[in-house]
Amino acid sequence: SGVEKFGTQTTKGVVILAFRNGDKHHTGEKLVLHPTKQKTFDQVLALMTSTVKLPTGSVRKVYTPFGRPVKQLEDFHDKARYICCGAEKLNKEQMPLVLQEALARAKAKKQEQIQQQEDTTETKEEAEEETPTESSEPASEPEETKKEKFGVKTEKGKVIKVYRNGDKHHEGDRFVVHPKKYKTLDQLYADITSKVGVVTGPVRKLVYLKKDGTCTIISSFDDIIDKTRVLACGPAAPKVDMVHPSYFASVGDNKRRVKPAVDQNGPSVSTAPKSNTGTAKQRFGTKTDKGRIIYVFRNGDKHDAGTRIVIHDKKYKRMDQVYDEMNTKVGVVTGAVRKVYVPTGQIIKSLDQFDDGGVYICSGAEALKKDLFSEALVN
Repeated sequence: SGVEKFGTQTTKGVVILAFRNGDKHHTGEKLVLHPTKQKTFDQVLALMTSTVKLPTGSVRKVYTPFGRPVKQLEDFHDKARYICCGAEKLNKEQMPLVLQEALARAKAKKQEQIQQQEDTTETKEEAEEETPTESSEPASEPEETKKEKFGVKTEKGKVIKVYRNGDKHHEGDRFVVHPKKYKTLDQLYADITSKVGVVTGPVRKLVYLKKDGTCTIISSFDDIIDKTRVLACGPAAPKVDMVHPSYFASVGDNKRRVKPAVDQNGPSVSTAPKSNTGTAKQRFGTKTDKGRIIYVFRNGDKHDAGTRIVIHDKKYKRMDQVYDEMNTKVGVVTGAVRKVYVPTGQIIKSLDQFDDGGVYICSGAEALKKDLFSEALVN
C-alpha cells in the first residue's frame, strides 16, 4: 500500500490525470506528485491551478470521477483520475467524455463480477443438492444437465466483425463474443461503444443488414452467428448507402452464408462479388486508404492563414477527437473548440460530413462571425 498511495515513505512519485470541471472535451493533464515537492495539499492545488487552468479561477476542490471529495495527500493514488473544481459545484452532466467511458467500463465490469458471483453461488447450491453416489448413473447425469443448461456457451467464443452505422469509411473492428466476458448484451454494447463508437451516441442495437435495406435485430447471444459481419447502430435506423462496401463483400446473406465471409479470397468466386468490388473502387476513389485533407481557419481571426489537417478514419473515431486536434493545431481565443462550421454557416456534426479538400471554420461556444472571415478564406 506504501507504493500505491501518496506519502513520504516512497521515493517514487504518484502519477495522476487531472481533468477540468465542466469541460467534456478535456482530455486531462498528466501530473506527477512527489513527496519532496508537494508536501501539503495546498501545494497540490497550486500545481493543478497552473496546469489545468480552470476558467473559474484557482482550483479549490478535487473529486474522484465517482463524486467523492479528495481532502488529503493520502487520497491520491497512482494512475488514478481526478476532477478539479473552483468554487463551483461538480458538474456531472458535463463530465469529460474520457471519464464517462471509463465509468461505463467500470460499471460493466462490476456487473460482470456480480453475475459471476451469482453463477458461482448457484453452482454450489446445485452441487450440494445433487449429492452424487458411487454408481455410474448419477455421474453421467450432471454432465448431460450441464450440456443442456449451457448450450452454445462453450469455451470457444464467436468471432464477429462490427461496422459503424452511418460511416462508409469504417472498415470494421473484430470482436470475440465469449460467454465468460459478456454476460448481457448491454455489456457487449458498452464495449463496442468504447472501441467502435457511433456518431449518434452509445450503441443501442446490433443488426444483420441486407442490401435491400431489410435487417434482423440481434435480441440475444443465440442470434449471433460465428464469423459474420454485424452493424452497430444507435437510435438511428440502419443506412445501406452509408456502410463500408466490405460489409456486403460475402456471397449472399451474411447470416446464412458464413464461410464466404471468412475466406473472401477463396477459389469459389461468383460474378456478384466482382461487381461489388468494382463498385467500391469507383465509388470511394482514394478515400479508402487515404485520409481527407481539410483546411481549418480560426473564427473571428482575419489574419489566420489556415491550418492543414488530415482526417483519417483510423486516427479519428469521434468528433471530440477532431476537436482536440484543432485545439492543438488551430486553437480559438475563447477557449476550447466546441463547433466546426462550413463557410455558409452549416455546423459539422459527424465525421462523414468532412469532404476531401474542404474548408472549415472552428470556434468555441460563440457563433460564426461572417464579417471577420480570414482574408485567405475570402480570396
